[in-house]
Amino acid sequence: MCGIFFHNFNSENKSEYFLNSLKHRGPNYCDKKDYLNFTIGHTLLSIRGDVENSKQPQTTKSGRYIFAFNGQIYNTSEISKLFHINFNENIDTKILSDLIDIKGHNFSSHIDGMFSIILLDKKENKLFLYRDNSGQKPLYYFIKNKKIICCSEITPIINSLSNSKQICEEAFTEILNFGTTVSKRTLFKNIHKVLPGEKISINLKNFYYNKEYFLHNVSFNNDYKLDEIISETIHKHLQTKNKIGINLSGGLDSNIILYETLKKNSSITVFSTKFENSDNIYNHDFNLAKEVANFYQIPFIETEVSSNNFKKVFYDSFSNIEEVNFNINNPAYMINYQNQKNHGFKSILSGDGGDELFIGYNWYRGYKKFEKLMKLISSEKRFSSFKTINYLREFQRYNLMIKYSSFKKNNFSLFLKSLKTIFFANKQYNDYFKKNYTLEKNSPDWDISKLFIQQYFWLSNEVLLRADKLGMQNSLEIRSPFCDYNLRYYMLKNTKIEDFKTDINKPNLRYSYKDKLYKKISNNKIKSGWTVPREWLKDKFFRDMFMDLTKSFKSDILNWEEIRNYISINDDFMLNKRIYGILSLSILQNKYNFNL
Repeated sequence: MCGIFFHNFNSENKSEYFLNSLKHRGPNYCDKKDYLNFTIGHTLLSIRGDVENSKQPQTTKSGRYIFAFNGQIYNTSEISKLFHINFNENIDTKILSDLIDIKGHNFSSHIDGMFSIILLDKKENKLFLYRDNSGQKPLYYFIKNKKIICCSEITPIINSLSNSKQICEEAFTEILNFGTTVSKRTLFKNIHKVLPGEKISINLKNFYYNKEYFLHNVSFNNDYKLDEIISETIHKHLQTKNKIGINLSGGLDSNIILYETLKKNSSITVFSTKFENSDNIYNHDFNLAKEVANFYQIPFIETEVSSNNFKKVFYDSFSNIEEVNFNINNPAYMINYQNQKNHGFKSILSGDGGDELFIGYNWYRGYKKFEKLMKLISSEKRFSSFKTINYLREFQRYNLMIKYSSFKKNNFSLFLKSLKTIFFANKQYNDYFKKNYTLEKNSPDWDISKLFIQQYFWLSNEVLLRADKLGMQNSLEIRSPFCDYNLRYYMLKNTKIEDFKTDINKPNLRYSYKDKLYKKISNNKIKSGWTVPREWLKDKFFRDMFMDLTKSFKSDILNWEEIRNYISINDDFMLNKRIYGILSLSILQNKYNFNL
């Protein structure tokens, strides 16, 4: 993993600032290349080879292209064979460089991995930005008044601009509805993000730009059994010359990753998080993970999360994500990543994406009456929109538009913007789906759509964003095999409506691995979830922190006085999921000193 940036400031000081700001993403080496008044920069976290062979930015052999990329390309051997690229070591930087010379800016259709990439074409005087289909690696951009900045993180862009802290009301409306932004927007006006699977081309003469979803490398064999394609997917995620670890819980996903990994790497180490002095209900996953490690006789490292260190990193965990985030477990993730870094790890395998792929949540099987009604009253075109509305129903626990109207000002205006947001989000998802997946019919069935809608909106904007930002804050890459494009394509083709009619979660996965995993894992049919002890959230610390953060806040959108009053008289306010977004927002408002 790495940090990448591009700008046209023509300033050595600006370049040094970007390099220093992104050093936590790549502490092993940093460099930049200048061309005319443009600069591309890169900070390296060396994973697959020595530093010398992985240095970036790189100019391709033809001299036409300069590029910098963040991520991992997993199909390097296939690329090498297909395009007759010679290589002594499996270094994705070198192979990507030769592929770009061969295929130009359409190289992205041939790579399989998690990535964000900046490519400068000197001949066409164009800049190209790319982001992988699952959205694992973020990339942000600012284009205005003949200024252009692209970066792996938002903060360096903000700090490089004057008057950059204007808030985007449309983005805020998305957050009020969905819990995250669901478009290219961020909280900050004119600072946008490259969407999952998107390619942006920018003319560097007039700064006009075009956006499109690019075709992805499809290489799965539909004749495979589920466990066969999972095994192949996980094995390609093991490419590294450094030691690699696994975040292990008591659930199916991480245990399948462990099972398949042990076929290739017997020296694997697993990590699991224990909540100190807590009821065993919160350490159910930890206890099962420890049993599994003992069963396989593999190294087991405990990450202890106490109430004190949870509170100690609470602010930073939300601040470092840079976007509004509703996950109350962010501090626990951050503590675990810190522990993994302290033990000398650079790469960690995670089960992120498994629930959204294999029918892991109860809501995938719910809302049947609503869905039948929508089918009856809607045309095929409207039917698509109702699928997005159904997704919104599930996330109403984060929705501030439905409840607490006194928290908001100009409610009618926000309501109209909300309708527009839902319509826009639905169109955006449909465009993405049609470009990335082909079906015999126009659109997937309602139930299957739930999986892919959540993968597109929630997984990329909440789960994977947290994994990247908090992991890279500790110079740690998080690899998520169950977000793999080919595996997702396989599940789209092979998931049946009948799979949603069972009372147990992940039926196909359970069947495929029923006789392979540690018995207690196979028999564990309850999804307990992983969450911080609720009694910790009643600590006076959180109320005091919120009151201190918001004491001078004023807004034309939010009624901070009403919010503060609600929190002051509700001892259990931290148990209300809708408040998490408000708390996250207050931390970002304090960090960046903006007005809503």
